[in-house]
Amino acid sequence: MNRKIFYALAIIGIIIEIYLTIVKYQSSLLVCPNTGVINCENVLTSPYSEILGIPVSILGIILFALAPIFVFKYGESGRFLWSIAGAGAVLYSLISQAIIGSVCIYCLTADTVIILLLVLIFLEGRKKA
Repeated sequence: MNRKIFYALAIIGIIIEIYLTIVKYQSSLLVCPNTGVINCENVLTSPYSEILGIPVSILGIILFALAPIFVFKYGESGRFLWSIAGAGAVLYSLISQAIIGSVCIYCLTADTVIILLLVLIFLEGRKKA
């Protein structure tokens, strides 16, 4: 696995989630179109933007920060655990946006980064099989 690409994607994910966390507490900094289905504000202020009172974006920061640790330090079991968490995060994001009826372009970008990390993890697992 190309570690530089993996780390770069994880850092991109962290940056997106930090921005979303800042916006959660300072909504005036949100830069997102509000045109029909694309409406980040609807998504970021919905009940689905928090789990047990914790902003999903903070959980996203943790998820992306743990990716290299789980993948490179804990081998196959770490890759499996992070993959389950990553897939769960994408599923939660997509289902919640479908229920809300609005799409957040930042959330979808973070989902895309997670999917790319999952592809890298999958390809690494195939090499070792």
